[in-house]
Amino acid sequence: MQSLIDFNPNDVYVSSNLNSNFTAIENAINNNTYYLSDYSGDLAAAVSAIGSNNTILTIDSNSTLTDNLTIPSNIDLRFVIGNTITTTGWTLTINSSIQAGEYQIFAGTGDVDGLNYVNSSWFNVVGDDSTDNSVELQKSASALTSGGYLYIPPGIYKFATNILFDNDNIVVSGDYGKTILKFTPDTVSRPFDIQCSGVIMQNLVVYDGSYFFNIGYANTPDNITIKNCIFDATSSGETVNSCIYLQTCTNIVVRDCIFDGTGYGVIQEAGKSSSHVTVTGCTALNMTADFVLANCDTSPSYDWKVVNNRYLGCLTYPTQAIEKRFAGTTGVEGYICTNNYIENSCGDAAVHLEAILGRSIVSNNIFKNCVGSFAYIYALNNAEDLIVDSNIFIHSDNSVDTEWVLNLNSGAYSNNVTFSNNHIYGDTYKKINVIQPDNQVGTVNVIGNTAENINAFCLTNTGLIGANINNNIVKNAYYGIVSPKDQNAGIQNVNIIGNNINIDDSEVGTWAATTAYVENDIVRPLTGYDARYMFKCTTAGTSGGSEPSWDLTEGNTTSDSTVEWTTISAYSAFRMESNKSGTGNPTEVNVTGNRFDGDFKFTRATDCIATSNIIKADYIDMFGALCTRCYQANNLDVGNGLVT
Repeated sequence: MQSLIDFNPNDVYVSSNLNSNFTAIENAINNNTYYLSDYSGDLAAAVSAIGSNNTILTIDSNSTLTDNLTIPSNIDLRFVIGNTITTTGWTLTINSSIQAGEYQIFAGTGDVDGLNYVNSSWFNVVGDDSTDNSVELQKSASALTSGGYLYIPPGIYKFATNILFDNDNIVVSGDYGKTILKFTPDTVSRPFDIQCSGVIMQNLVVYDGSYFFNIGYANTPDNITIKNCIFDATSSGETVNSCIYLQTCTNIVVRDCIFDGTGYGVIQEAGKSSSHVTVTGCTALNMTADFVLANCDTSPSYDWKVVNNRYLGCLTYPTQAIEKRFAGTTGVEGYICTNNYIENSCGDAAVHLEAILGRSIVSNNIFKNCVGSFAYIYALNNAEDLIVDSNIFIHSDNSVDTEWVLNLNSGAYSNNVTFSNNHIYGDTYKKINVIQPDNQVGTVNVIGNTAENINAFCLTNTGLIGANINNNIVKNAYYGIVSPKDQNAGIQNVNIIGNNINIDDSEVGTWAATTAYVENDIVRPLTGYDARYMFKCTTAGTSGGSEPSWDLTEGNTTSDSTVEWTTISAYSAFRMESNKSGTGNPTEVNVTGNRFDGDFKFTRATDCIATSNIIKADYIDMFGALCTRCYQANNLDVGNGLVT
């Protein structure tokens, strides 16, 4: 029997059952302690002898089970280092607490269960970056009861088979930045297979393994949190892909994690449904695939939130590549992307929104130098109830080719889309366009935005039916609000009110003889000047000794010694013309109270109004002979425009 002087409070280890700790201390103080050695290592005999007494049983000798055994709640187990219980194919159920350090206390092929707290060291899980811990990790996980806590100490732990978690309301935790997991066979998925609800995975580092946290492969887990984890393929040089893989599940939170050099960060499997998903406070860099992908193409999902994250670039930036985006979604109703910082993404867009089913918001984000073959934000195939508000877009890298800030090339239609209060900053090369509202049926609102150093503010090529383009400020653009004559459909029911559009043509030169020109140089003719057209160098070379005869058809070319020029429309603040066939005038367009500092061209129109506009232009063409039932009044020309 142990005396009071032998008691060491440090031997009472943290347990998930605080009351049991107090009981253990009380038992020790009262000398109410039994020793397994007094029963020749026969654990069943010791339990039987103790009966219903509240006590501590000190495991001071090895013990091997010969049958299934249950430790009742009145008997706490206190292990002396170097002594183990071997299960040898039997099951040991422990309904009390354990006091032990970070050393092995269980062995054998049987099972241990019922524990509120488990230290993986108890099952001889070894963090030496060599030992295969597959069996031991599974035993550690299976030992937990519902509501239990599994702690994995610092170390590098290798394992080669899936670890199944199927008890609800558990916590699996490492030591932040120090508990490293390496799943060695890249061909096997689901390293941590979560098939239960109420789970928290935290403070773990993943160095190797694809589809690492797999949620919902079987069953339908609910209320899963992955937090303070690091997925690091850069330091390990290994493959870490599809870090958090969602199948069929609900109420998923991923927060305060780091993704470095990985493939997909958080991905929804195609054809499955995951709803109420939140990704917040995370940092992603050197990505080789999308950071967040809700791929709900055949089974709609609901309420995804991607908020307060930092995306610091994909591995191949600025090389264009599909699926290296900040976020992509297909078939989600209620998608919120807000308060993120997004820099140097690659793909078809930084944020890809496809077949969104309503109630989607992209707001208060900062986008910087994202490579997108279509746009910073690409909404296609029925974008409904989309709000893009109060974002900042910075496009300052001349090596980055991105066509649009927001592209609504929907393939079908977009309905009730609002693009408002955004700030767009281009560079001196003016490569970026702001919004392309094409194929529209429902209302599109473009309101209260500011844009500077851009190519075009609002350009529609395939028709616009129902829009409000109001109170926007555009500085130093090549084109303002433009719908050229080669569009594929008509313009109808559009309000253009209260905008301030400033066009910068300072880079346009006048043609000169025997002069070297490079691609994208733009000139006006030396003689026979027509303010409606300019000419872009599309084949570099040296101009001839005399001025060529310019082709005044847009898209045609003019040969000039070794230079080839392509005819383009002159930079203009406002341009609206007929559709591709030459018929189908813009209809019911109201252009009121704007300031256009640049050319104005409204050549074909039906039932349109232009009133109280201030126009400073070299060329103004407003409601000519091809217009029907159009009205203009109180427009002020403050330039030297030729009004026709």
